[in-house]
Amino acid sequence: MKIFFIILFITLSTFSAFAQVDKNSNLYKTILSKDSLLFDVGFNTCDIKQFENLLSENLKFYHDKDGISDKTKFLTDLKNGICNNQANRQVKRFLVKESTEIFPLYKNGVLYGAVQNGEHKFSEKRESQGGIAKFTNVWQLENGEWKLTTSFSFDHQPDENINAEKSIFDNDTEIEKWLKENKVPTLGIGVIENGKLQQVKVFGEISKGISAPYNTIFNVASLTKPVTAMVALKLVSLGKLNLDEPIYNYWTDPDIANDSRNKKLTTRLILSHQTGFPNWR
Repeated sequence: MKIFFIILFITLSTFSAFAQVDKNSNLYKTILSKDSLLFDVGFNTCDIKQFENLLSENLKFYHDKDGISDKTKFLTDLKNGICNNQANRQVKRFLVKESTEIFPLYKNGVLYGAVQNGEHKFSEKRESQGGIAKFTNVWQLENGEWKLTTSFSFDHQPDENINAEKSIFDNDTEIEKWLKENKVPTLGIGVIENGKLQQVKVFGEISKGISAPYNTIFNVASLTKPVTAMVALKLVSLGKLNLDEPIYNYWTDPDIANDSRNKKLTTRLILSHQTGFPNWR
């Protein structure tokens, strides 16, 4: 075991020598999406199908307390262990998002994989105190699909703060029940504290039979209205826009291009819903 952790330390140090990708990059978002499907959906709801789809046939999983597993053993232990009785579901895993680091892997300039480092926290109903651990996942492109090929879970310790951090995200069963009762296909929830996005979780399906990942894109519809209003008023405060200037100086709606009244439309009228247009024309 000592030799194993020495090798692991050298491996992690080697990965750290390469620059991690930006958090806004496609690779970072892709890997976090896979992580979300694997744990937020697969592990936390015991959706075994997610593991079957995302785990490589050559998976090697190294756990500092439970030893080494291949894909078959990992799935068997999952089905017979924490997922044996969903009604008595005990353990859930939460990614410490700010701890996440993604490092690309290339061969001859071609991307073939990525290393994901981070921390995750565990919440157990039977325990008064949760746990926290570090992990390193190696994701590899296999026939164009991202698969988890190697995973290390280590440095498991009690987490004194986990009970203080519980939120609405801990009651997945009730949220999923609410979705079904109200015929809501997908729900995204975010918690913002001190101006920063702290937690994100997505429930439901993005399409029939496909669970929605954490970075699902939603049609926000009328939520764009207050954003548009704020931008317009900011431009007014900067002296770059006049509320009462006719907007035809900038743009004319094709539907009313031949109507002389279009020259009477102003930003003030638009922001106060006085254009005369029905909501759905």
